[in-house]
Amino acid sequence: MMASDSETGQVSNTLRWHCSEGHQRDAKFDYLKRGNRWCPTCNEMLMQQARKTELRDTVAKQGGKVLSEKIRNMKSEVRLECTNGRQSSTSFSGVRYKGTWCPSCAQKTPANFKHLTTVDAQKASETHGCHLLSST
Repeated sequence: MMASDSETGQVSNTLRWHCSEGHQRDAKFDYLKRGNRWCPTCNEMLMQQARKTELRDTVAKQGGKVLSEKIRNMKSEVRLECTNGRQSSTSFSGVRYKGTWCPSCAQKTPANFKHLTTVDAQKASETHGCHLLSST
């Protein structure tokens, strides 16, 4: 039974929600309206796809290949091949923030990390469903 305030019509109890993909979850409506994820399962699938795309794009820019693409979070290990054919494993965050993954190639670069910009911050925020409002 759903409790509601007859005067305002506000829903105060936890309700069961069903997304268009068939996933179910229990949550209060006001919790969802505050910007929380409506369907955590769909959101996680979208996040994984965004991570895969970012990984492929980053690696391709340096002439490398992605050998494994299962990325659950920033610490997920990915297997890659550099432009010289060397294979190595690193975390997704290592590729994202350092911009390199092959230990041999990394030693030959002027800096062992990628300088982060507001463009990087905006891209990262978009993968989490957010928008960068200010750079100050």
